[in-house]
Amino acid sequence: MQLLEERVQDSQVLTSARFTVALVGVFAILASLLAVMGVYGVLAYLVQLRSREIGIQLALGAEKTRVLKTVLGRGLAMAGVGLVLGILLSLAMGRVVGGMLFGVSPANPGALAVAGTLLTVAVLAASYLPARRAAGLDPVEVLKGE
Repeated sequence: MQLLEERVQDSQVLTSARFTVALVGVFAILASLLAVMGVYGVLAYLVQLRSREIGIQLALGAEKTRVLKTVLGRGLAMAGVGLVLGILLSLAMGRVVGGMLFGVSPANPGALAVAGTLLTVAVLAASYLPARRAAGLDPVEVLKGE
């Protein structure tokens, strides 16, 4: 039989742990959104800088799907570099935060695979708008504008 004080203390410990997990989850979501917005911003800027070059390629007969694949490929290259560095850093930092993990090892391949897949899908989604904009450029307007 537990005393009332023990029950209150146990509930406070659980509430504190849940709050910490929820707070870390919110920060993880915000960090992911910032990363996706950063990828979108970089690719949109690169498309803007290279609009003349893309316009020339389209004027010379490049297919729109090729331009789309090129821009999406740049986004995937950025995602690949980020994934490799992220996995290496998570494995290195796993020793530091290993004591705070419950029921999961720091080098859990399933968790790393799920996180990598989700981030890759998010980067592809962020890359699609600049890629579509690049593929939809009118070569005449781009070349006439400069």
